[in-house]
Amino acid sequence: MKILVVLPDLGAGGAERVSINLGKFFKNKDFQVIFLVMVEGGDLLGEAKSQFEVHSLNCTRLRNGIQPIAHMIDRLCPDIILVHMWPLTVVTLLAQFFARHKAHIYCIEHIPLLTHEGKRSFIKRVIVRLSIILTYRFAARVIGVSDGVASNVRDLARPSKLNVATLYNPVVVTYNNCLEPMSFRASDTDGSRPFLLTVGSLKRQKNHELLIKAFFHGRFFENFDLVIIGEGPERSNLEVMISSLGMSRYISLIGYESDVFSWYRRAELFVLSSDYEGLPTVLIEALSVGLTVVSTDCCYGPAEILDGGKFGYLVAPRDLNALIEGIRLAASKKIDKNISQCAASRFTIDKAGEKYLDLFSSTGAF
Repeated sequence: MKILVVLPDLGAGGAERVSINLGKFFKNKDFQVIFLVMVEGGDLLGEAKSQFEVHSLNCTRLRNGIQPIAHMIDRLCPDIILVHMWPLTVVTLLAQFFARHKAHIYCIEHIPLLTHEGKRSFIKRVIVRLSIILTYRFAARVIGVSDGVASNVRDLARPSKLNVATLYNPVVVTYNNCLEPMSFRASDTDGSRPFLLTVGSLKRQKNHELLIKAFFHGRFFENFDLVIIGEGPERSNLEVMISSLGMSRYISLIGYESDVFSWYRRAELFVLSSDYEGLPTVLIEALSVGLTVVSTDCCYGPAEILDGGKFGYLVAPRDLNALIEGIRLAASKKIDKNISQCAASRFTIDKAGEKYLDLFSSTGAF
């Protein structure tokens, strides 16, 4: 059978990494996996091309993508289409109407759309809701990567009753790799001190500003460095902020790293300061190596991963003092590594992949 994975691009985001991991699982199960991206590019493009057939539409405006996607559906004739993230989900469902070949389409949402659309105009909020109400009912199934995201999509689809499944994002949990010593780059902190770690795209959703302020006002620089792994549009703003606080010696913006587990293994704590999430796989990755984690209790995902605080420290989102106290408490009272790794074991690629196969079977894809 043939699975077509549809994404905006192959940047180093959570949805893209999840797609590649799932693709490898399906490939090992003798599925033919093909990637279709709107724009060719991103840090994960090389990895995807080394494993899968990859097609690009070179389409920068999604509204112009309906006919090209329909053409690719007819050309590739997939049995299953996994399309990630609104509005690409809507565009792909519309493309199905124009395609002669019909596939089972599964729409996967990774973030809470209600929160994501909160800053949009009233007209755009109406468009989001109407597009979901009118098109998502034609999907074989809509998938939320956490219970919170699934509930969010169901709320958006009201008054219609949309059947949304929760399928957790898989993480490739690696307990035994990357054990060799890892050193900082010459331009970064020298690696001689313990460090706090965060991983995520440099965008406003992740609220790295809050973490930097907490690091500064909590005076954690007296005992730790702060390493921020990820790339994105907020880099220049963060660089200015770090410099203005006089923290350039202690805070490093590392950029994209393909071998992030080397950093997890050396960190003292992992901190997530996001305003909203869907199911932050970086938390699971940190838990998988036994790190104690501190996360904002944002919508959605952290509370599900950490079981309400059983497996890590949850603090109020956008609250500077709460984050400072959470980091301080975690540094003084770390969680047992075995407990952290047990929490991560719920999100292995095999468990997630099998749930996808069960869903495909129950919805008539095979």
